[in-house]
Amino acid sequence: MHVNEDKIAVFASARMVIKADKLCQQAHLPTKVLSVPEHISSECGMCIFVPQAELDAFCRVMTEAQLAMTLYPATLTTETA
Repeated sequence: MHVNEDKIAVFASARMVIKADKLCQQAHLPTKVLSVPEHISSECGMCIFVPQAELDAFCRVMTEAQLAMTLYPATLTTETA
């Protein structure tokens, strides 16, 4: 990725978030499940916080698992602190 910042990954369903979280744990990626910020629309209401340093590995794991997501800057939420 070209932008040097943390991200949140938004998925289409809670089931996808749970699967993504499990894959991150298996890959030892330090991610965190959060509530989706109110101004971002999401069917399931959950997202995954991804530290910038782990973004490439996270995207690779999600691509291999064929889990579609949308990435947003983590600065859109205050829960990452």
